[in-house]
Amino acid sequence: MTEPAFISLLSIAGSDCSGGAGIQADIKTCCAFGIYAATAVTAVTAQTFSGVREITEISLTAVEQQLQAVFDSMTPRVIKTGMLPSAECVRIVSGFLESRAKGIPVVVDPVLAATAGKSLSGDTATTADAMATLLFPIADFVTPNLHEAEYFLGKPYGEYSSQEDMAIDFCSRFGCRAVVLKGGHTGGDTATDVLARRNSMGGYGIRRFPSQRLPGVDRHGTGCAFSTALACALALGLMSEEAVRTAKDYLYTALKESPADGFRKDCGPLNFFIKNKI
Repeated sequence: MTEPAFISLLSIAGSDCSGGAGIQADIKTCCAFGIYAATAVTAVTAQTFSGVREITEISLTAVEQQLQAVFDSMTPRVIKTGMLPSAECVRIVSGFLESRAKGIPVVVDPVLAATAGKSLSGDTATTADAMATLLFPIADFVTPNLHEAEYFLGKPYGEYSSQEDMAIDFCSRFGCRAVVLKGGHTGGDTATDVLARRNSMGGYGIRRFPSQRLPGVDRHGTGCAFSTALACALALGLMSEEAVRTAKDYLYTALKESPADGFRKDCGPLNFFIKNKI
């Protein structure tokens, strides 16, 4: 496909000093796709690949000023949100998107906890409620993993007849245009992501994206990489299903080719620098 000379993407997320997740992972993923990454940092974390040690929230004024500065400099093709550490931060971001970013696709990674399980919000319940009521309805894609979906829905995966039904319930409950329910935590030999997308008839189209599970691979920042890769694919003009497939293929290869040397053996970063084949 023929690409425009310059495409920018805005990531609104937290900083990860280890470089494996958050803003740093988003920037690296954008580079793999040839996309210019602008950022608005919502928090600074001190973390390793296996745990979060300290979280410092950025002031709401500073978050808003960053957003305004980016839009005064460029018009991003797509916006991706990651760690939003408080309900007040969610309100600032969602309000800005509605007032100044109308028409720009938004991909929401509803991250509430780090890979190691530590909460990334001082008040998880209030922050989650703000995401569900303010951010999900204006998102073009929301990309929860199984545990995140269970938290927002207040219902365990085992009570659904299928992953598809859970994805549809999430989409319907929160008014999302589309949901990609990731299958990394479902178990078995296959990891299947499910896309549920509202159609013009008021129903939902479903598409499954299966891939072989990579045994023994535990990596930091997979959710960040997937949601940003999806945003990049949309920025390059790919349609919904092709964009999800492209993001999944990118993540699968980044996992498969993740580095072993120079990092702890139990957990480490993805290989963000794979050559993309779009």
